[in-house]
Amino acid sequence: MKFIADLHPLVIHFPLVLFILYFFFESIGFLFKKDFLTKSSVIILLLGIFFSIISVLSGNQAEQMFFIFGVDDLEKYRESIINHSDLATYSLAYFTLFTFLRIYYLLKKKLSSKVMYIIILLSLFGVILIILTGLSGGKLVYELGVGTKLLK
Repeated sequence: MKFIADLHPLVIHFPLVLFILYFFFESIGFLFKKDFLTKSSVIILLLGIFFSIISVLSGNQAEQMFFIFGVDDLEKYRESIINHSDLATYSLAYFTLFTFLRIYYLLKKKLSSKVMYIIILLSLFGVILIILTGLSGGKLVYELGVGTKLLK
């Protein structure tokens, strides 16, 4: 299972970039009435979900490996790891529900201006959530040394 845990640092940046890119494609497509950007944004959103699933699963495996084979003083890291894990899970759940909502309105062709403003606002909230998740992961690596050779 170490292989799955080792995937985490390789795939984690994809959902961060894809969800932020989704927000920009959706916003610019709506503001400038560029249908191809709006349609492309849905593909980007689906790719973000795909990489988020891989990221959360590999992150959960890395968390388990750390708690089993990690350092002696686990309490020093426990709160930050659990916080990051929770944020990642909330982000994935949020964007999954958001994706269903976005596809529903796309298929029903009910994308009025009011609906699009709400979608953009909801996607902005999701971007904030994913950035907070990334910052908590950065704290684990750059401040606490989790996943680096500093703890080995």
